Amino acid sequence: LGPAAWRIVAACLAAANGELRNWVDARNAPAIRWLKWLGFEVSDEIVRFPRMPGKFHPYRYGSAS
Repeated sequence: LGPAAWRIVAACLAAANGELRNWVDARNAPAIRWLKWLGFEVSDEIVRFPRMPGKFHPYRYGSAS
């Protein structure tokens, strides 16, 4: 797939599921830029998980109904 096609994939997945949510490693600047380019909202909030080192940002696409 070309880069622009991934925006369509994200939109279709969100339309089918209502909302896409996950966490991205706060140190992974290329992934954060890519998620934003795809149309995801990346939060400034920092989340830590007990058994995983590092800090994470939650991100989402779409809205749950």
